[in-house]
Amino acid sequence: MLFVFAALSLAAATPDLPPAPPRVTMMTIPGRDVFALAYDVKRVDLPLTKQRELSAALEAAQLDDLLAAHLRLRTALSAAKKADSDQAETAQAAAREKERYQKQAGEVDRAEKLVETAQQRVETAQRRREDAKTIDGYRSTLTANNNRLSNERRQLARAKELLQLAEGRAKEATQAESLVRGSYQAAAADYAKAATTAEPGLRKLRAAAGLPEPK
Repeated sequence: MLFVFAALSLAAATPDLPPAPPRVTMMTIPGRDVFALAYDVKRVDLPLTKQRELSAALEAAQLDDLLAAHLRLRTALSAAKKADSDQAETAQAAAREKERYQKQAGEVDRAEKLVETAQQRVETAQRRREDAKTIDGYRSTLTANNNRLSNERRQLARAKELLQLAEGRAKEATQAESLVRGSYQAAAADYAKAATTAEPGLRKLRAAAGLPEPK
């Protein structure tokens, strides 16, 4: 049941592709009462009396169907791993953009407080009728802080745009991963079914070739 187990194990978070189906051939040897059975690299000569039985086992194994299912599974697994990678990358990118946005929001808060403080100093100086030079100095600071606040707000708006783009890509990657995962699970189920069909015949062929059962 090696193939079945391998296919079912693909439901794990980090699946691996099961081994490729074996290559099995049988060939009659002219002038001799034996035929050659090749199971992958193992080759044995067997009495012709066993040929019909083993031919039936080989036919029942439906190795062409198993090979086709294995190829579909390999393709689906490759797509699933790429989708997993894309999802992880876009999620990390969105997290980075969120961190930048939050940091920039903090810069805006600090700039707003500086503007508020500078405005209060101008108003206080005016109430106290301080000299024009002092008031002009406070106004100059207020203007500089307002300019800084405008710049920080522009950067915050840009950071918000980048965050929205990153979150949109992450959402799309999650949706794509879900679709690919469904295709992969269907391919894994098809492979498990084909492996179950093939196993009785392959077991008989392995025994005839003198091969141990896979663990």
